[in-house]
Amino acid sequence: EMCIRDRPQAIIATRTKATSNREKKPMELLTKRLRLRGPRDSDLKPLLHAMNDWRVIQWFDSLPYPHHEADGEVWLRAVIDNLNGPEPGMFLVADINSDDLIGAATLERKEGSKRFYLGYWIAPRYWGQGYASEACRPLTEYAHDHLKLNELFAAVAPHNAASKRVLSKLLFEEFSSEDREGTRAGHHRMLLYRRELE
Repeated sequence: EMCIRDRPQAIIATRTKATSNREKKPMELLTKRLRLRGPRDSDLKPLLHAMNDWRVIQWFDSLPYPHHEADGEVWLRAVIDNLNGPEPGMFLVADINSDDLIGAATLERKEGSKRFYLGYWIAPRYWGQGYASEACRPLTEYAHDHLKLNELFAAVAPHNAASKRVLSKLLFEEFSSEDREGTRAGHHRMLLYRRELE
């Protein structure tokens, strides 16, 4: 079950001055246990903790490691800009009761393509509790109902067994692979998954 709610957005330290007197109110996606939302001031510290854990950052070859405060601020700024843009799809994942940061779930259009890719990460302390699939399910519904997409894509490293299990739960099917260029590993192979939306 998914609920979409419009709420005021917290402003992190690096946010620039608003250009209008009225801020947009990015939506939130709610599940039984989770709130998919925009950034809060309190998110930077747990974000940096997760992004400096090799178990998380190893799957994001385009992100810097070690991950410094400025890097985290840039990423949170990107989330804010996305949620205020024409195709919002980048969300932080938080506990619905405590609002503690658990991870992130995103829908992003690949540059130069019409394809939207599903992405996600969960901080290791929350692994094994089904949070990744729970966070991504409302995104698939949102992609169909609000972005009017007929299919979604995902890319995963061949040896990322946990991520492949999440995609299987979400009814994605492997259909191809491609070589990508990363900042740490150079060229590397990624498996491509697809799910048709109905």
